[in-house]
Amino acid sequence: MAELQDKPSMCYIAESSILTILGIIVFLRLWRKKTGVYTRFMDTNFKGFGNTLASDEGKCRVHLRERNFAMKIKRPHVWLLGAVWIALGLLVDGYTPCRAAAQPQTGLSLARVERIGVMPFFKGRHGSDAGETLNCPVCQLYFRSESMSGDADRILTRYVHEALRNRYGEKVIPLTESIEVYERISRDELKDTPRSLARKLGETLEADLMIVGTVWRYRERVGGALGSESPASVAFDIYLIDMDSGKTLWKAKFDETQRPLSENILDAKTFFKRGARWLTADELASYGVKEVLKNFPL
Repeated sequence: MAELQDKPSMCYIAESSILTILGIIVFLRLWRKKTGVYTRFMDTNFKGFGNTLASDEGKCRVHLRERNFAMKIKRPHVWLLGAVWIALGLLVDGYTPCRAAAQPQTGLSLARVERIGVMPFFKGRHGSDAGETLNCPVCQLYFRSESMSGDADRILTRYVHEALRNRYGEKVIPLTESIEVYERISRDELKDTPRSLARKLGETLEADLMIVGTVWRYRERVGGALGSESPASVAFDIYLIDMDSGKTLWKAKFDETQRPLSENILDAKTFFKRGARWLTADELASYGVKEVLKNFPL
C-alpha cells in the first residue's frame, strides 16, 4: 500500500438553500407591498382627480407626474433589496467554510481488511512541524495546558471508535481490548513515537490497520448555550497506519473555535444546522469526528 502525500481537500458544497428561498419570498412580499402602496396612492389620487378634473387639469397632470416619478424611483429599490438577499442566500449556501481537511480516497478495499484497531489518542503534536507528529518522541509532543481538558484524549478515542464501529461493525476491535493491550506493552516515552507505538499495539492485536489520533486543543466554552463569554475550541488529527509497511495511508485534521454568526455570515448554514447555539467542547469534538470521517478511505 503506497503512502499518500498530504493534500487537504477544500469543502465547497452546493445545495438548495433555505435562506435563498426566504429571500425570494421576502422579495415577492416586498414587491407586492410596494406596488399595493402605490396602487392605493394612485386610486386615491384618481378619486381626487375625479372631483377636480373639470376645474383643474393642470393639477391632475402634476399628480400623475409625481406618481410616475415615485414608481420609477421606488421600484428599483425593491429589486435591489430582493437581489441582494437572494445573492446572499446563494453565497452562504454555495460556500461552506471547511474546518475539516482530509486526504483523497486511497483506494483501500474493505474486503481486504479484517481488523481495524483504534489506539488511545495522544495529547499534543510536534512543536514546529505538525507533519512530523507521528515520528516525534511522545515526550516531545506539545500542547498548552490551559487549552486542554483532562479527558480530551479519552473522549476523542471513544468518539472515533464508536463512529467506526457503527460503520464497520466487528471489523473494528473492541476499545476495551485495545486499551488493555496498550497498557501492557512496554513504552519508552523518550524514544517511542506515536507511529512506533501504533505498530507495537497493532502487531499484538493482529490488526491490519491502526487509527492513531492526536489532540492539541480541547477548550471548554465559558457560559451557556445561548450566551458564551468564551467559545469552545477543538483541534485534532487522525491518521490511518498500515501495519505491513508502517506507512501513513490517510490522515485528516479538524480545527475549529466556534464563532458567532455575526462574525462569519458565510457559516450561517452550519450555525443553524448545529442548533443556532454555543456548543460544548464535547459537542464540537463529536461534530468534528463525524466531519473528518466522511472522507475515511474504506
